[in-house]
Amino acid sequence: MREQGIPLKTLAIYSTNINLTAILLRFVPDTTRHVYFHSWWNGIVSVLSSCSAARYLETVTYEYWSHYRRLLPMVELAESWREQSIVAGSKGMGPFENLPQFSIETTPFIGDELDESFADFTDRLKKPFEECGVKCSVRPMLRRLHWDFMGVSPVHSYFNYY
Repeated sequence: MREQGIPLKTLAIYSTNINLTAILLRFVPDTTRHVYFHSWWNGIVSVLSSCSAARYLETVTYEYWSHYRRLLPMVELAESWREQSIVAGSKGMGPFENLPQFSIETTPFIGDELDESFADFTDRLKKPFEECGVKCSVRPMLRRLHWDFMGVSPVHSYFNYY
């Protein structure tokens, strides 16, 4: 175990550079309990799962600013984590050994219409988490076009999930 510096409890990352984010995640201290991501990149949770602090996390919140269909590979990833937990006979969800809550907020719209298969995606993603005792929520993202055009996210929304 590496020496701990400042005891970081909550980490919020607004990711615009995935390479820099991957480097940052390698140095997340084991004291971190809550991680919030705001990203357009759908592989960020996979990178998080490989960091040493993953086993200590209590909440992971992922605000994905793109259409949810790009998150379909995450269903397979969650299923593989479930299988990993079953084979190992461990609690939690794969590398997230102590994780009680996982949340995703994403866009279910095609133009201005709600995509009818969003409910199916939600059910498929929640199932492996819930089978491992992890509360999983998948919420539709409210449209925040003002922030989209500015290229920033309102900081006050980062901690409304805990």
